[in-house]
Amino acid sequence: MSYLPMSGLPNMSAALTAESLGLDSPAAIVQTDVLIIGAGLAGLSTALALPKSLNITVLSKAALEICSSHYAQGGIAASLDKEDSVADHIADTLIAGAGLCEANNTSRILSAGQQAVQWLCEQGVPFTQIPQEDNAEPVTKLQTELQTADLHLTKEGGHGCRRVAHADDATGRHIMEALTIKAQNAANITILPYHEALSLLTNSANPNKQCQGAQVFDHNNQRQLTFYSHAVVLASGGLGQLFKRASAPNVCVGDGVMMAWQAGCRLANLEFIQFHPTGLALDDSSF
Repeated sequence: MSYLPMSGLPNMSAALTAESLGLDSPAAIVQTDVLIIGAGLAGLSTALALPKSLNITVLSKAALEICSSHYAQGGIAASLDKEDSVADHIADTLIAGAGLCEANNTSRILSAGQQAVQWLCEQGVPFTQIPQEDNAEPVTKLQTELQTADLHLTKEGGHGCRRVAHADDATGRHIMEALTIKAQNAANITILPYHEALSLLTNSANPNKQCQGAQVFDHNNQRQLTFYSHAVVLASGGLGQLFKRASAPNVCVGDGVMMAWQAGCRLANLEFIQFHPTGLALDDSSF
């Protein structure tokens, strides 16, 4: 990642640490190979999965724990049990989808379920494990050699068998804590809390309006930054807070959807963005 005053030209060879970003200028240009907008599960897993040769910058609008991923409780569904199969998982999902699932995408996603859970195990996520014979309770411990066959599975609505891997009843928090540690320790990843993307930058001369970066507001230093990157990943979360009552975090206002639309992206199926279905509507509270 590199930095210089707005009056200069981008210099990809100049190196700079995140701590010194823009402390001497009211506005700055920052360059990175990949800009990821959003530091939840989607954003951090993308950053960790990309080649380590890339300089990656991850933006978080607020503190890292203020995201939907952190608050998710139940677990992750995948066909992990020896008595289960991907075909059965797909069949259950298509039934639950009531004809609205795209079958090929459903099959592709669920076929990668076991691999995805195993990857999370390798990142150090302390999934709850099958009880040992001398211990009647499920156990949770940090074990990077953990295998999917070791995991305690629960059953939720729509599933024909147990296939939900979990970490106690705070799966999202445990996953995010593990991935945050991994990302913070990665030499090629810079995480910037309190950096809010405002709009995407596109090349108007390109007929495809190629995305080149984003305008970003740095809340820590109360100034605007211009980020240029070879690729931009939108992982900005949902839009629950557009409604009067929502149990989504306050940062979920749909700004990523808005930025994508303004940049020329096609929007579809917005009604399928999931909102947490449970809450107590008491006075002005959603919990």
